[in-house]
Amino acid sequence: METRPIRFKEANGTLIGKSLETGSLPVYRDGEYVISCWRIPFWKRLKVLWSGRVFLAVQGHTHAPLWVDTEAFANPPG
Repeated sequence: METRPIRFKEANGTLIGKSLETGSLPVYRDGEYVISCWRIPFWKRLKVLWSGRVFLAVQGHTHAPLWVDTEAFANPPG
């Protein structure tokens, strides 16, 4: 199993696009933020626990300000 997006109770929309490998992405949107939730397989959780690192890749030449956290509605940095 690979890391994959999952539906979560706060999700109120879906992003769909040809660049999404999963086909669709359940999200919460409020006009300011778009939040998605991802399931991480056990072996990758061990890697994160051991290394303390998570890599984020965004396709394109720029990317919007974003953050990664363990809680859906954590306060963003700044």
